[in-house]
Amino acid sequence: MGMSDIEQFIHSGRLHETGKRDVILADIEAKAARCKEILAVKEELEVNMAPAGVVNHIYSNLNTIQEELRNDIMTFVSHKSAMVSKLEEMLRTFKDSNLNAIEQAKE
Repeated sequence: MGMSDIEQFIHSGRLHETGKRDVILADIEAKAARCKEILAVKEELEVNMAPAGVVNHIYSNLNTIQEELRNDIMTFVSHKSAMVSKLEEMLRTFKDSNLNAIEQAKE
């Protein structure tokens, strides 16, 4: 519904007869202008507050992120430890195999 629709309604109704048409249109235009001003202020405040919202989101999720990182580090350390143990076991096996081959070659 635009201004022309409102004007047609006011023009064809009783309001035209009583002379209130111009007053009502001026009031509607003033309220529309004020709404535009309020929306502009609201949008400016939202833009200014956006970084604070991001920081707040980061801080609210920081504990979760830290816990996930700790778990990932512990998993990495345990996998690294398991890999080192396997490598040491393989090294012992190769050494034993090499010693056995040298002893068999001497005989």
